[in-house]
Amino acid sequence: MADTPQVVYMGLTRISGDDLREQLGRFFKRGSYDLLRKNCNSFTDCALFFLLDGLPLQCIVVDYH
Repeated sequence: MADTPQVVYMGLTRISGDDLREQLGRFFKRGSYDLLRKNCNSFTDCALFFLLDGLPLQCIVVDYH
């Protein structure tokens, strides 16, 4: 049986979606996907780093049972 999904609070940002798209679009261009080296996990890692202004990721796991 699969683990129960968790919600993880990562923080707030003042950065707009357009700014995110502009900055990360340079690195994640159409056709640059690589299953091992440049995938959805690497995009999420970069997006969080950018959105949280390069702060160390300190997260709170919120458990909804």
